[in-house]
Amino acid sequence: MNSETFSLLLSLVLALIYGCHGKEYYWTVKVGAGMRECFYETVEKGWQVEVEFQLLTGGNNDLDFEVFSPSNQMLYADRQKDASSYDFSADMTGDYEICISNLHGAWSDKLVFMDLAFDRDLYGTRSESSLNLKAAEETDESTSEMKVSLDRVGNQLDQVRSIQEYLRNREARHRHTAENNLERVLTWSICECIALVVIGSAQVLVLRWLFADTGKTTA
Repeated sequence: MNSETFSLLLSLVLALIYGCHGKEYYWTVKVGAGMRECFYETVEKGWQVEVEFQLLTGGNNDLDFEVFSPSNQMLYADRQKDASSYDFSADMTGDYEICISNLHGAWSDKLVFMDLAFDRDLYGTRSESSLNLKAAEETDESTSEMKVSLDRVGNQLDQVRSIQEYLRNREARHRHTAENNLERVLTWSICECIALVVIGSAQVLVLRWLFADTGKTTA
């Protein structure tokens, strides 16, 4: 096996390892008017965490976004926004709290898209591996090819993840927009049908009344 083939295989193996270590969840949640919804996720110390929310439906940009540590210390707060994100490295193991508040929206419910991703400190691991590879370049030329392959794989994984996140947000927003439009069209169609029935019945009653009066007059 030559050095190029070995570098490629090692890059693929490391990419699979990085993928297995990471986790990502995304969901939609309905936050009632004047309500506050919180979620908890157990994270190990040293893991990299990324949490994001985006308002799908519900009117004004008046959601509060908060993140708390296991010791109940506020790590991040963003007020009256329709979208926000926060990245951090967990400094302790425990249950981290993520809250979405609709206390400012006293009249309308909000439908919110949530995205939570966490994995081991992949960026720190890449930095350490880059330093080790740089030191080993002096003794083995194949190390340089391996470093280039690892950097390329890491960049491509980051690009794929960003594209997937963008597509998920776009799909969720468009899906809920289509569902809302369908509900409005259905409601309007039912109202039109009722109006047609009422108008038709009224026309029939008016015509019967006119002909009834004409018959009485002739007699």
